[in-house]
Amino acid sequence: NGQHGGRHYVTTKASQTTMVFVSAPPASCRPGPRVASTKGTRHALRLRPRLRLRRCSCTSSGYESRQDSEKVINELKEELSALAAENRELREERRQSALDAKQYWDDAMFEEWKKGPRALLAIAYNRVVAGKGKLGSAKSILLSSAGIFFGFLALSTAGQYLVSSSVFAKMHQATGAPFIMGSFGTLSILVFGQAASQNIRFWNVVVGHLIGASCGLMSVKMLGYSSLAKAVAMTTTLAGMLWAGAVHPPGGAIALLICEDRRLQVFGTTYILYPALFGAALLYVAGFLTNRLKHHFQAK
Repeated sequence: NGQHGGRHYVTTKASQTTMVFVSAPPASCRPGPRVASTKGTRHALRLRPRLRLRRCSCTSSGYESRQDSEKVINELKEELSALAAENRELREERRQSALDAKQYWDDAMFEEWKKGPRALLAIAYNRVVAGKGKLGSAKSILLSSAGIFFGFLALSTAGQYLVSSSVFAKMHQATGAPFIMGSFGTLSILVFGQAASQNIRFWNVVVGHLIGASCGLMSVKMLGYSSLAKAVAMTTTLAGMLWAGAVHPPGGAIALLICEDRRLQVFGTTYILYPALFGAALLYVAGFLTNRLKHHFQAK
């Protein structure tokens, strides 16, 4: 605390904090605590270091005028508002930078093609060979690869048993209907490669497969194996997924497969649960175990 020319200055020695009095300190301006009690007449605001120190518009007898005190308070509010707006801009810039980093490779491919084939080859080399665009650490990629290997190995082994020796063997042998379908490949890439995607939540996987299989089966029964049936199956599948909040890309493949492959018609309504949902459930469990291993080994 210091006095000069009938005015009092309040400063602090903290390197990271500046204390500014908003209302009048006592007439004697004796040294006191840095942050005053909220029950008294003194209040302190914790501001950024780069905010310049303000001079208390006070004399030994108190404020010079009420108008001056209100002016000081309004100026402080304006500066705080400006700081808040600046922080919001910084957060937006960081978010946009993260988005730009994800979109960099695609944008670069479209922009660099004008410079000739060498520029495209350089981008392809950095992304494919050097791995500068990789999604995850080497440990994460290794665990994902091991998970999809053992997951599909278990799925194929189960499929061989179900096709030859289970209660479903007659269905498979009657028309040669396969157990492993193309939608399982799409699901495995999502489960093992994009574990954070909302499209592979438990609700999305189960409900998405049920909606896709049901819509495809009903379209075939009503419209036969026609182009109209395929269009209706995909339309109703998408509408149902959006309505239920269970968007799941492999579910669309499930709907299209039943409209395209006549061999799957032998399953009838069983197709909704087997093999559509059954195979998806096996892959989902394998993916869940793989992601738990990633978490255990802290693979990002």
